[in-house]
Amino acid sequence: MKDQIIITIGREFGSAGHHIAGHLAQKLGFVLYDKKFFIECHDQVGFSAEIMEKYDEKPQNKFFSRKIRNHTNSIEAHVQDKVSDFILSRAASGESFVIVGRCSDEILRDNSNTINVFITGHMEEKIARVMDVYKLSREKAIDKIKRHDKKRKQYHNTYSEMKWGDSRGYDICIDSSVIGIEPTVDLLVDYVEKFRQAK
Repeated sequence: MKDQIIITIGREFGSAGHHIAGHLAQKLGFVLYDKKFFIECHDQVGFSAEIMEKYDEKPQNKFFSRKIRNHTNSIEAHVQDKVSDFILSRAASGESFVIVGRCSDEILRDNSNTINVFITGHMEEKIARVMDVYKLSREKAIDKIKRHDKKRKQYHNTYSEMKWGDSRGYDICIDSSVIGIEPTVDLLVDYVEKFRQAK
């Protein structure tokens, strides 16, 4: 599996992290694993599309979750376990891929073929992007950004030893607002090629 490359993408809401992941996968000719995939190909994980849409990449509901020894009634935790198994199986197969979120940086922490990336953005650009994409007012866009990032942080920190967005947990952290989205993609492609050469 010397030629295998896996890229995990953590992202702030509105930073264009998903867009960057998609274009990066396209340019490299890699498979993209994201929310759309896990909903459409839910059978590969073992849950219905409805369950995946509702509980994938979601923090546990502490009010309704109970844990006794290693057993839990949390559907969010069960979905995470199945998603983790899927990610590990794809990594073990030797496939090269880009995966968005899902604590993949933690799941693949010991995989030497993995590049962990975190995408941030300037707040004003994130607000403008969310306003445009979701047709929201500025106030509602700010609220949406805060809500989504709070959930992503809670979710990630539940399953990972490293904190969400902490640069020590990633190989590269980049602000997509500084040089723009497409140049960010190109920068990451260049990083991947140099990583490949250094292996």
